[in-house]
Amino acid sequence: MSVGLQSERSLVGCNTTLRRQPMRQECHVMPNLPAKRYRLQRILYRFPVSFRTTSKPLERRDLSVRYMEFDKPHDPFAMALRMGLLPQRHPIEKVIPQLQSDCQLMGYGVDVGMSYGLEKIWPFFSADVPLDEFYALSSMPSHLKRYDAHFRRYGIKGVQLVGLDFRNKTFNIYCAFTHDHPMTLELLTQMLNDLA
Repeated sequence: MSVGLQSERSLVGCNTTLRRQPMRQECHVMPNLPAKRYRLQRILYRFPVSFRTTSKPLERRDLSVRYMEFDKPHDPFAMALRMGLLPQRHPIEKVIPQLQSDCQLMGYGVDVGMSYGLEKIWPFFSADVPLDEFYALSSMPSHLKRYDAHFRRYGIKGVQLVGLDFRNKTFNIYCAFTHDHPMTLELLTQMLNDLA
């Protein structure tokens, strides 16, 4: 999904292609999302971003923006706190500071919902954090270790990144499969069945 522009005042989402040339204008307007064409183009050309929307009815449709940055050191969590984008305090907010102090981070991804604001921050590790080290972090949910046998059964040895969802107050971990356990439909089905 990429984005085009309908007018100077409205952001648009649908099946258009965004390139460094004039944008096609063949989409439905996203309601109440003001944007000036020149500002949007400056942002899109400068930062690696992607856009997501749904096929829900127009009045319930939203536009989400995701960026990932690995080249320029920055701290989107501190920036969000400083700007008041995380007004409700929650235990998951203890995770990022601990990851920053105890793990080597490569960079971040950030998800922003146009009708909500900051939704998720994704810290990426420079190298997989071994499961035992990850469980030992004091900010990790205590019940996470209950899944250790499940992870190891499928050759999962470390965590590559985490997703902190500030909107839904959830925490996700992302791991890689090993060559001993290549990802197949059968493997994924078995993994999900084992969790049921």
